Amino acid sequence: MTDTPQPSDSSPGLFFSVEGDSESLAEKLEDQEYRNRLRAILADEARSTSEKLQSILQLGAEWFRVENGHLVRIDPAEGSHTITEVSGPHPTISRGATTDLSNTYCRKIIAQNEALAVENAPEQGLADDPAFQAFELSTYLGAKVVVGGELYGTACFVDREPRPEKGGESDAAALALLVRSIGQVLEQRRREDRPPETRGWLEAVYEESPAMIVMYDQSGTLIAPNARLQEKTGYEAETLVEMEVFELDREVSRKETQAFWDEMGHGDRRRWEGRFRRKDGTTFPVDVELRCLDREGERRFVLIGRDITARRKRERRYEAAFNRTYQLSGMMEPDGTLVKVNDRALQFGGLDREEVIGKPLWETYWAQTGQESKRKLKEAIRRAAEGHFVRYEREARGKEENRIVDFSILPVTDEEDEVSLLVVEARDITEWKEAEEELRRSEELHREVLGSITDTVLITRDDGTFSYICPDVEHIFGYDIGEVEEFGSISAFLGTDPAEDRALAEGEEISNIEQSVVDASGDRHDLLISVKGVSIRDGRRMYTCRDITGRKEAERELARRNDLFAKAQDMADVGGWEYDVESGEHTWTEEMYCIFGVPLSFTPTVEEGIAHYHPEDRPAIREAFTRAVEEGEPYDVELRLVTESGEQKWVRTRGDPQHEEDGEVVRVRGTIQDITDRKVQERRLAQIIGRVTNAIVEVDANWRFTLVNDHAETLYDMSEEDLLGRDFWDVFEEALGTRFEEEYRDVMRTREPTRFEAYYPGLDGWFNIQIYPNEDGGLAFYFEDVTERKRRERQIERQNDLFRRAQEIADVGAWEYDVDAGEFTLTDQGRRIHGFAPEEDLTPSQSHELFRPEDQSKADEAFRRAVQEGEPYDIEACLITEEGEKRWVRSRGEPQRGEDGEVARVRGAIQDITGRKQREQALEDKKEKIKELYGATEHLLTASTLDEVGDRIHDLLTRAFDAPIVGVSLVEDGEIVPKWVSVREDLEVPPIQPRDVQGGAAGARALRSGETVAVEDLSGLENEIDYGDTRSAVCVPVGEELVVYLGWAEAGAFEEFGLRLLDILAGHAAVVLDRLDQIEALRRSEGRFRRLFQEAPIGIARVDLNGHLTETNPAFRSLLGLGAEDLQGRHIERFTHEDDVEKTRSYFDDLVAGTRSSYTIEKRYRRPDGEMLWVRRPSRRSSALPRRLGTRPPRRRKARWPASPALSRRVARASWTP
Repeated sequence: MTDTPQPSDSSPGLFFSVEGDSESLAEKLEDQEYRNRLRAILADEARSTSEKLQSILQLGAEWFRVENGHLVRIDPAEGSHTITEVSGPHPTISRGATTDLSNTYCRKIIAQNEALAVENAPEQGLADDPAFQAFELSTYLGAKVVVGGELYGTACFVDREPRPEKGGESDAAALALLVRSIGQVLEQRRREDRPPETRGWLEAVYEESPAMIVMYDQSGTLIAPNARLQEKTGYEAETLVEMEVFELDREVSRKETQAFWDEMGHGDRRRWEGRFRRKDGTTFPVDVELRCLDREGERRFVLIGRDITARRKRERRYEAAFNRTYQLSGMMEPDGTLVKVNDRALQFGGLDREEVIGKPLWETYWAQTGQESKRKLKEAIRRAAEGHFVRYEREARGKEENRIVDFSILPVTDEEDEVSLLVVEARDITEWKEAEEELRRSEELHREVLGSITDTVLITRDDGTFSYICPDVEHIFGYDIGEVEEFGSISAFLGTDPAEDRALAEGEEISNIEQSVVDASGDRHDLLISVKGVSIRDGRRMYTCRDITGRKEAERELARRNDLFAKAQDMADVGGWEYDVESGEHTWTEEMYCIFGVPLSFTPTVEEGIAHYHPEDRPAIREAFTRAVEEGEPYDVELRLVTESGEQKWVRTRGDPQHEEDGEVVRVRGTIQDITDRKVQERRLAQIIGRVTNAIVEVDANWRFTLVNDHAETLYDMSEEDLLGRDFWDVFEEALGTRFEEEYRDVMRTREPTRFEAYYPGLDGWFNIQIYPNEDGGLAFYFEDVTERKRRERQIERQNDLFRRAQEIADVGAWEYDVDAGEFTLTDQGRRIHGFAPEEDLTPSQSHELFRPEDQSKADEAFRRAVQEGEPYDIEACLITEEGEKRWVRSRGEPQRGEDGEVARVRGAIQDITGRKQREQALEDKKEKIKELYGATEHLLTASTLDEVGDRIHDLLTRAFDAPIVGVSLVEDGEIVPKWVSVREDLEVPPIQPRDVQGGAAGARALRSGETVAVEDLSGLENEIDYGDTRSAVCVPVGEELVVYLGWAEAGAFEEFGLRLLDILAGHAAVVLDRLDQIEALRRSEGRFRRLFQEAPIGIARVDLNGHLTETNPAFRSLLGLGAEDLQGRHIERFTHEDDVEKTRSYFDDLVAGTRSSYTIEKRYRRPDGEMLWVRRPSRRSSALPRRLGTRPPRRRKARWPASPALSRRVARASWTP
């Protein structure tokens, strides 16, 4: 504490701050022994709080080397000063003594809100101060004590003698530590003084909270850490209370701690992620919430921390998943600034994270694809920031080339439904777009091909309806295109869909399906039908129909002839030959010449016959014939034969050697059969089976495999050789006892074909199975793997269900209007919003007719412009359903143009926004109530009496609240007495009677607790009070003088918002009552000052700025020997000795100019009788206080230490008494 110039508006004495953190205060202490003793006192659990306080005061007296330390309880409103604890006996200071605050040094501390140091009161101009006069204290060190956020009083260390040495920073630090320790002990006492049952529960809640809780004061010093904080950090409570908040949380600086104190008010909150330090030096992440509490001008901060170590681990896992995703992902502020981006996006552009974070997305490397692209990106971000989901395809700059991406921005809203974050995603679809372009070109090629096909071609959609009918349809069916369309579907047109229940992928084909149909004339036609999966506009299946009626008739005739020929062969040995070994003669039947295509004049020989075989087959026939001749081995082979005209045939040739008795071969006889047709049919069948994408197997009547195609081998992962001849049930044993066995055996028994779809666990897939009976008594199986189709169907169903649910949740309906057809389609959710029946046919005008007249024209005009001019729209309107229900809706329309550029359809959505409108209206109503409340509060603040306050509160409640019962009561003589009461006429409420303040009435409870009491249902209260029609009520205390009462006829009728307004009103009213109390206190203080002025033993005078006397007290008039009328208005220099005029005038001018705040001079006054008086006169801007010294100048005394305190006090009194 060093001497500093006193500001012009301050009192004598040195004012200084005692704020600071424990670490900085400890560094300023010159003697650490006292600090260690202070710690020991605080840690001593054996001492009571009173003993601790006495010990701290005694320690402070020793520390400052003064006589006494004492603790004072101060009531600013009453102006009282009560000593509650003392360090020991003292002549003028005793425990329990009460005096007027204005007679103490403590008043200066309260007024300046800083600590005070007085080291020599007389020399510092305080000799005439009431505090010095009352207690004779030359030395005073004191500071304010705050407990629980409220002013308690002051801690004072005093001495009747001046301090021999000046104090400094060490004394300031010591005083700060002592005051802080006293506050901690008083806080402990306050907690102990609570009722045991309340204290126990509150302490349990505080100590057993799962959160870490601690308070701290303006300096940042921690107060009352709970058990959870001690457990998590490893510190003991004694250590924590000596720490500052920035020592605990390594993420908060000293500067930020001060900023919180300067900026935050009662109820304000801050939140951040910090890192708390443990005792072992490690740290851990914490979610920190800071709350500011203010009680009667004294503030404290409550720090609540929650360990988020586990959450941080989850965030790291999320971060890893975020970076591993295939999508290009990032996050932006609503203004487009990029705040997060995943590794995939950085790899896509070959970038580092520092190159993009903090930049607007349109300025990053990826977005540099042209000005128009950048403009569209900015617009997309703007729309997303308004809450719209945005998605479109755009170019993005990649590491090596520009790529096409599916780009989207998803807005994320906070608890207040404000957009706080934008999630951006992009998926590289370049290859997909290239494939799409290739598909388009392929589609055009398909159209060209379709135009050149002579067969009838039909293309259908997924539901079987026609999307294309070729012009040649009439050649086969006898129907024109329009007549075919009237059939509606392919199944109705052909009688049955040959590919029914088959899901064909693009390019997948079912070929050579034979089906019989009847044409328009009633004639039957045989068709060869192929079905292929395509993707042409809205077409999905292409049916190619070829009329094979003539061929089928020829085949049937050929089959008949072949049958006759086969029988003839068996009976007549047609196509026979014989070779005589000894003569070499070769004999043919007539049919042989036909088969070889040679005339009957042809002379056959062995070499000529062999020469007619295919060159590749000649070695085989030569070897077989030679072995027959030389070794007598018969043969039966199928070979190719080339006729004389060059025609190639397949023949079956057999040779049977004839032996003599000695075993020698004498001749060879044989036959040749033309098997060309059979070979062609076998080859065609092999081709068909090879081309079929289904797995095909056949079994005989004994369930043994006779046929297995390539797809079956692949599906079963077994070769044809491994399956042929095996028992079907040995291979498919998992089918036993299932539907598969039941269906298979049913076809085998009834010989009726069937088809079904089922899941087969053995192959882990879904199959479409067709089973046909064969002529040999067996079965043919066609297995189509439909697993992927089933997966897509489930996915589509899930998506459709999700879409339906999303519509229901968002309360959004969709619609479409086909301009050419004039058809209007509305989803079920849209019909529900309008109140239309599900089956009702509608038009846009019908939906608009439900709108209010002022909205109907707006909707009609917006729809007309969308249809005629292609302008999209987005409007809000109010409709009234047929049942009379009022709904607010948001209607949007988006025109879709056809290939000719004209609007072909309009698609849109309609959303029920009634809830949002109601919330907006409720918000406006609240704003109006607040505005009315604050307007009326200004009138309330001007009240000058308690009756005016009560009357104006009643008037305000009646106008601002819709409560039918309004009352305001005064607190008088221990009772709550109703003074202003109004009750709505239609209610029966008994007259409200005075209630005992200590009773159980709601108003009494509110007054005692100082808090609002709200009763949702008065009928549930257990008392004998008759409330009449009143069912719910709210009672609000206003200070200690008034109680506000609102009542309703319905239970639970009050709202949370209304309660908050009532609290605000009560707060303003309490301010008015406090102001009235302060005015009354000032009046009392003014009266006391007036008595002091008149009765003071020293002369006191007031002088205006020109030096004229304006008021004098009796002592002053006696001093000069003049009456009040003789002094009034006279210049002070008139009574001053001529030799002292200039000196006095110089000091006085400085005082008027403000260059001095006060001065003290010794000068001479002349009485009317000529007597000259020496006075020592302290002067300040408010008054002149002369004191008589005698008729001669005073003798200057040498300073010396007195022999004893008593002698010192006598010397002091003798020096300054006039």
